[in-house]
Amino acid sequence: MSMGKSGSGSTREVRFACDAMLGRLTRWLRLLGYDTFYSSAIKDEELLEVCLQKDLILLTRDVEFFKQAVSYGIRAKLLQENSFENQFADVVESFGLDLRITPDGSRCPTCNGLICSVDKEDIKNKVPVNTVNSYDSFFICTNCGQVYWMGRMWRSMIRICETVKEKLKKN
Repeated sequence: MSMGKSGSGSTREVRFACDAMLGRLTRWLRLLGYDTFYSSAIKDEELLEVCLQKDLILLTRDVEFFKQAVSYGIRAKLLQENSFENQFADVVESFGLDLRITPDGSRCPTCNGLICSVDKEDIKNKVPVNTVNSYDSFFICTNCGQVYWMGRMWRSMIRICETVKEKLKKN
């Protein structure tokens, strides 16, 4: 997770909208701290309107939808890679995204709310006792209340970001 300034509520400059085919990419962009709109239920026309209203960059795998977005004057990126890691690397490279991993200030992968540090005492009834006893640092989504900590998933995220960094070095 990489984000804006700790506790300041600031976010990264680039803002995205992902079409329904890019749910996993959406979660990763949010974890990196990038404001990313996503809805699997929204119609293409509605998504284009959201992009126009909020000045979002549309990410899509749909060639026709990409062409339609560009014809409306929307900034858009057509992702032609099939694998998630290659899609992720393409977006990171195309927009110069920061792959630093720090949890405070990230965005919730589920709802896009900001994540901030929370006192262990404030969440001890929201996570398993073993988790409270095993970790000292906790983070919470300011929107949906989901609690996060730097456990196994955290280590997996670091590995994936390192893999993407290596892919980009080879290009």
